[in-house]
Amino acid sequence: KTRDLNIQLETVKLSERKQAELLDEVNNTKKEVELILENILLPVIITSQENRTILYANKYAEIQYEMPLDKIIGSKIDDLYSVQNQQDHIIELLKKQGYVENLEEDFKSATGKVFTALLSVTPITYKNEKSYIGMITDITKQKNIEEEIREIHKHMRESIEYASLIQGALIPND
Repeated sequence: KTRDLNIQLETVKLSERKQAELLDEVNNTKKEVELILENILLPVIITSQENRTILYANKYAEIQYEMPLDKIIGSKIDDLYSVQNQQDHIIELLKKQGYVENLEEDFKSATGKVFTALLSVTPITYKNEKSYIGMITDITKQKNIEEEIREIHKHMRESIEYASLIQGALIPND
């Protein structure tokens, strides 16, 4: 009986070591994921699906939204980004498609600065809670350049039309 108990004790010790190794591996993987999230060069926010509270934000979110991380984390996502109460539209898209990809929206920072960005959102499980991970890409500069090009194009087209009108008035018909 003692021999059998010793064999069982060795088996228990072995399984405890394996369990400890697996737990270390899981913790290391969690740290690696956190490190990856921290170093993504775009603002990343993870929000609870249930109460829409921000559970995680990286340092680039802090820069983009001009708000310290300790104020971002724990606040409601609707208070953070909504310029025109567009959250209803985003929630509708999430329910319909399951994700949002490159949705162009206006956002605001804590100081009131409005910027245009592409929003991508997908569902995840974060710390055993159903959540959404969202990322934005600020495209304000590109939109301003597009508008300048449109204005230049409009001005050139109007100039050509005016020159054509003058030319038509000065040159007689055959």
